[in-house]
Amino acid sequence: MKVRVATGAMLTTETELQRRQRANGRDTYAALLDAALAIWSEEGINRVTMQAVAERAGRTRGIMYHHFRDRDDLIAEVQIHLRDRLAHVFDFAKTPSRNDYLMVAGLMVDSPELVRSFLSRLLAGDAREDSLLAIARSHYREVKARNWLRPDIDADHAAVISLSMWLASMMAVDLKQNLNDRRAEASRFAETFQRVMESSIIYPEIERPTAGESASLSRSKNR
Repeated sequence: MKVRVATGAMLTTETELQRRQRANGRDTYAALLDAALAIWSEEGINRVTMQAVAERAGRTRGIMYHHFRDRDDLIAEVQIHLRDRLAHVFDFAKTPSRNDYLMVAGLMVDSPELVRSFLSRLLAGDAREDSLLAIARSHYREVKARNWLRPDIDADHAAVISLSMWLASMMAVDLKQNLNDRRAEASRFAETFQRVMESSIIYPEIERPTAGESASLSRSKNR
C-alpha cells in the first residue's frame, strides 16, 4: 500500500515536473523567436545566425538545436511567428482597429528589413502560395458572405488592398528621416489607412461575433 502511494506521489511529481519543463520550453522557444526577429529587424536577415540569436536571447547555442534543426528552420519559424502576429488583423471577432494598422505601419519604423523581405518574397513568388494572402482572402470572402463588405467590392481585391499597406507604409514612413518623425508618420498613416478601408471597403459599424463565436466559426470551416 505504501508503495502504491509512493508511486502515485512520484507520478504526480513527475507530471508536474514535465508540465514545468514544457512551459519552460515554450518560454525559451518564444524568447529565441523574439531574439531572431529583433536581429532581423535591426540588422537584416543575413545577421540572423544560430550563434547571434542564442547570444541575444541569453541562451546557449546548444539550446538552439533543441528547437530548430538549422538556420533555415529558424528563419522559417520566425516568418511563421510574424505571420501569426499579422494574421491578428484578420480576426473575425472585431473590426480592424487603428492599433492593428499601427502595428503594421510601425514595423516599417522598427523593422524595415522585415517589411522589405516580406515584400520581396511576395513579389518574387506566386501570390497564390503566400500564406498571409491566403488568410486575408479567406477572411474577406467570409466578410463578403456575411454582407459586411460593401456589395460592389470584390473580396479578393479587398484582401490584396489590405496587404498593400506594407508597400504603402514603407513609402509613407520613408518620406521622413528623423526617427520620431517616422514614428509620427506611421501613426498618421495608420489612421489614414483605417479611414480608407472604412469609407470605401468595409462597413465599420457592424456587430461582430464574439471571440467564442469566431473560434466556433473557424472550427466549422475546417471540418
